[in-house]
Amino acid sequence: MLNRRYIILDCNYLCHRAKYVFGDLSDRGSATGVIYGFLKDILNLRKRFGSNQFIFCWDYGESLRKKMYPTYKEKRHTKRTREERAFERAFQAQVAKLRDEYLYTIGYRNIFYQNGYEADDIIAVASKSITPDLEEAIIVTADRDLWQCIRPNVRWFDPRKKEMYTYKKFKKMFGIKPKQWAKVLAIAGCKTDCVNGIRGVGPVSALSFITGRSKPCTKANIAIKNSWKSVVLRNKPLVQLPFKGTKPIKITEDRVTQKGWDKVTKKLGMGSIRYRKMA
Repeated sequence: MLNRRYIILDCNYLCHRAKYVFGDLSDRGSATGVIYGFLKDILNLRKRFGSNQFIFCWDYGESLRKKMYPTYKEKRHTKRTREERAFERAFQAQVAKLRDEYLYTIGYRNIFYQNGYEADDIIAVASKSITPDLEEAIIVTADRDLWQCIRPNVRWFDPRKKEMYTYKKFKKMFGIKPKQWAKVLAIAGCKTDCVNGIRGVGPVSALSFITGRSKPCTKANIAIKNSWKSVVLRNKPLVQLPFKGTKPIKITEDRVTQKGWDKVTKKLGMGSIRYRKMA
C-alpha cells in the first residue's frame, strides 16, 4: 500500500504558462498574473490527484549546459521591445516572490533549485528519491525530455493536453525503457533546446536504431554509426537527466496552513481563490 503521492512540478513551465494566460492581471499596480495562475494550478492539481504533497523544482542561475554548448536554447534569447522587457522583468519578479516567499508562507517546504541547473535536473533527482512500493509521484510538465524520468512509481502528466504517461504505456508505445529516451535525444537532437542531432535522423529512426528494428545498411543507421562520437557523445551530457553535478535533495514535511494561504491571497488581492480549503 502506498504511503504518499507527490506531485513534482516543473515550476518554470507552469509560470510561463501562467504568464501567457493571466499575464495582464495586477493588484494595486503590481503584476500578479503569474502568481495567480500558479496558485490556481496548485488547487487544480491538488483536486485532480488527491494530494497536497508538492515538490517545486526551478531553473536557477546561468546554465551550465550553455557553457558547454554555446547555442543551447539560443532561439529563446531574442531582441525584445521596451514593453517586452518590462513584461519580462515583471515575470521574473513574480517568479522570485513565489519561489522565495509566498510558497514558504503558505507552508510548503520542498522548494528546490541549484545554481546553474534546470528544473529538469531537480525533477530527475526528485524522481529517484521517491521510494518504490511505498511512494509514488506525478511529474507535471509539457517537457517530453522528462519522459526519461518515468519509473514504475513515477508518472508524467501534461496539464495542457491532459495526457498521462506511465512506465507501461511508455514501453508499449516506444519499445524502450524511459531512461533510454535520453539516447533518442542524443541521436535525433532536441529542437526545443536547440541541440542539433544527426542530420536526417529523427526520433523514429533513432528508436529503430536503438531497438534494432532497422537494417544495419539503412542510411539512418550508417549516419548514426558514423556520427556517434562527433554528435551523440557530445549531446549525451546535454540531454541526459540529471546534468552532471546536480546535488541530491532531501524531501521534508510541509507545514501548509490555511492561515498561510489566506495571508498570501489576501495580500495579492486574489479574492476568487482566497479561503479555498488548504489544510
